[in-house]
Amino acid sequence: MEIRSEDFVPCDKWNEVLNEITNPTISNLLYNSEAFINEKANAIYVIAKNPLNELRTRQGHFILDSAVRNVFGRPYKICARENKNSPAEELIMKAKRSGIAVEKE
Repeated sequence: MEIRSEDFVPCDKWNEVLNEITNPTISNLLYNSEAFINEKANAIYVIAKNPLNELRTRQGHFILDSAVRNVFGRPYKICARENKNSPAEELIMKAKRSGIAVEKE
């Protein structure tokens, strides 16, 4: 099955997931993060403004995976990346790459 970015929608339970995380290091890494969910692909895509090196460790992944399981009641494939741009800036860049004329006000 092909996973496309347009199949992801904002994860309305992301704050609940974040509240489940008691490890201060992981919690701080995910501060001000966003998550998008794709139920068909059973995947959650996390975009964070902080470096995610600790999240890529076995312990960091286990902590996030456990929080997701506690909130959703089942496991999800978790993908994460760092993003220094705002969601609006990302949308503008994506539109420009697609050849859509964009004006900032």
